[in-house]
Amino acid sequence: MKNEKVSFLFCLCAIFLLTGCKDSSEGIDDPAYGFSVTPASINVDAQGGKQSISISTTSDWDINCDASWVRLESRAGSGNKTFTIDIEANKSTEKRSTTLTVKEYKKGGTNTVTITQEGMNYSLSVDPVSLSFANTETKDKTVNVKSNDDWTVECSDSWIKTDKKEGSGNGSFNVSITGENSDTSARQSTITVKGKTGKNSVTVKVEQSAAGFYIKVEPTEWDLSSSDADSKVFKVSTNDSWTAKSNNDWISIKKGSESGTGDGNFTVEV
Repeated sequence: MKNEKVSFLFCLCAIFLLTGCKDSSEGIDDPAYGFSVTPASINVDAQGGKQSISISTTSDWDINCDASWVRLESRAGSGNKTFTIDIEANKSTEKRSTTLTVKEYKKGGTNTVTITQEGMNYSLSVDPVSLSFANTETKDKTVNVKSNDDWTVECSDSWIKTDKKEGSGNGSFNVSITGENSDTSARQSTITVKGKTGKNSVTVKVEQSAAGFYIKVEPTEWDLSSSDADSKVFKVSTNDSWTAKSNNDWISIKKGSESGTGDGNFTVEV
């Protein structure tokens, strides 16, 4: 009788243990139970935008993503749900990626979504790419900028003036010349437009034409009948080299003042 009781108790314990194990692992082999997150990966361009993610589960869940450039519509929930994430624009030229993790609490499982975003392809162009000014021209000329970036305008030559030092996106700036070019050679320089983020740059060639050759002598005459002087100084204004000569034997040019380059003087002796 004792043996029968012991056997009966042993059977009850075995049944209890088996039943308990089955309850604690409910759903492991149950095809009706599942946990999935789709899609497994998201690829977007630099502009970013909204994307949808679907969760399929019978459990409570939460979401974690450490990237500040991914904003979550939901961070926790229960059961099946489709939610939205908002990916900010990538202003860098570098590609970036992060991982979004969904954890369910019924089994403690996790699923991940890999998010990859392309870097920004910054563009920058100017029109026109060259400007020509006459030697006395000071009127403004406009340069149009087409870009998806912030930009700066730089020129190191003091004879070129721009009305802007920076801008953003599509825009324009004006260029003027501060004074006439009195030199007999044309002068040239460049204006550089630089993208602040993309670091790309374009140039505008600026040229101002040379001055024409000129020469002026003052005074233009000397009346010896009204003067007791035996010499007179004449002023030369020119952008060229010059030489003073006399066509008469009784008139001479003082030695050392017969020639020069640019503005100068020569002395006539009688």
